[in-house]
Amino acid sequence: MNPNRSITIFVFLFFLVCSISALFIYFELQSKLTNIENQIELHNEVFVQLQSDLIHIQGSLGFGGLTSHLKNFQINQQITDLFKAQSALLDAKQYLSAIRVRLDSNVKYESYLVDLETVLNIYEAQFATLNRITDVEKLLVIEDMQTIDDDVAIDAIAGLELAFVDTLNTQNAANHAAVKSLSNFLSTILGVFLPLLISVGCVFIFIYLKVNDYYTELTAVMRGSNDAIIVSNEDGKIVRFNKVAQTLFGYTHKEFGELYIEDLVNPNEKAHHKNLRSGYIVNVLKPKFDKNIKGDNVLVKMNHGSFLGAKKSGELIPININLTGYKINGKIHLLASLKDQTYIRKLEYKTQIEPFTNLANKETIKQSLSTEIERSRRHEHSLSIIFIDIDHFKTINDKHGHQIGDEVIKALSDCIAERVRDSDVLGRFGGDEFIIICPECTGYQAAVIAEQIRKNISKLNIHDLDITISLGITECQNQDTVKTLLGRADRALYEAKENGRNTTKLIG
Repeated sequence: MNPNRSITIFVFLFFLVCSISALFIYFELQSKLTNIENQIELHNEVFVQLQSDLIHIQGSLGFGGLTSHLKNFQINQQITDLFKAQSALLDAKQYLSAIRVRLDSNVKYESYLVDLETVLNIYEAQFATLNRITDVEKLLVIEDMQTIDDDVAIDAIAGLELAFVDTLNTQNAANHAAVKSLSNFLSTILGVFLPLLISVGCVFIFIYLKVNDYYTELTAVMRGSNDAIIVSNEDGKIVRFNKVAQTLFGYTHKEFGELYIEDLVNPNEKAHHKNLRSGYIVNVLKPKFDKNIKGDNVLVKMNHGSFLGAKKSGELIPININLTGYKINGKIHLLASLKDQTYIRKLEYKTQIEPFTNLANKETIKQSLSTEIERSRRHEHSLSIIFIDIDHFKTINDKHGHQIGDEVIKALSDCIAERVRDSDVLGRFGGDEFIIICPECTGYQAAVIAEQIRKNISKLNIHDLDITISLGITECQNQDTVKTLLGRADRALYEAKENGRNTTKLIG
């Protein structure tokens, strides 16, 4: 993914999360404040209703209520006054029941309620007696009822009123404390969290603008370059690339973004390339960055030469690479500028071949042999060479002419080329001498190849001439150079000729 786009998405998500969090906190505080307001309103309603119930109980028992109706009955002896007194008592008991329901068996008020209920029960018992006796007897009972101690009821009502007020004050104090707590929390949000959020946001915006400028410049350079440009991280993962790189290696944009840099290297050289890259980072880049006080903005350029690249199709292409290491935001990256050397190699090829046989010339053979000796040591692979000479070639030229001699040279080169492997290098080393470089091949394996070539040559029919060859084989040793290896192969060839020609000779 484009790092620029990643940062944009991250900044957007950060502020989105922060905004959602702020809204959540706001609505949570609003909900709590609403609950507190509802509780205050509910408590006030209950208090008002309890006060109303107590007033009704006082009215039912006091002046204009039960007591007044009993006195009227004594004076007027009207049964209706007695009924009114009994009705007032029932009203008082109903209001008392309503108070009990609203208080929900709160033990704080129980003693007052019991005292008040006791007085009402005494009155109720007396009324039950009144219903069973004569009018004369009723007057006597009513006189007894007037001796009931109403002070107990009055004290209970007064106690309930004080308890109600105390409870309301306590609840209001708790609600005010909750409001204060929410206010403090809101102040903390506004005073700490919001500035912190703004500060973090500013830092992200600064980083975003800085990185955005960098990637804008880098993108412009990459798009405007005629070279393939690839940026990889410390692990070798490709993080940026241009269209030229895609075209060069034949991958789609999505496929290229999933590759590691070693995926673009000759499969046989992947491990070696990875070791080179890791060594370059550890031994060259990191020491440079460690010495730099700022840590970033240090460019370390290194001409890494050339390597054999691998296209998606499997085709191998020669590539020249210029490598630059840099560090940004604490992370090491490698920027590789690549050039396809196929056309240049074709031009070079024309200077490296022997035109008559179309085989590698002597100088190319020596260069290739030097490269293969180094590679065999690096990868600890075996390496062998086969030195070939046409038997009695001078006699053929002298007896049949140079034109026939040229035909023999051409026919032999074609016959030998049919037997060598794709990884081998076949070249014409001199007039009638050929060399085969056999990478990853032991001396014994090369001797088998040499014997097959010898047999194939002996079957050739060129103007009814009896054509044979002698072959000297040797395997590369640890201390060998191009000169010593060629010298030993030449000695093996000499011994083959001394042994009667048309034979092979292996020297270790």
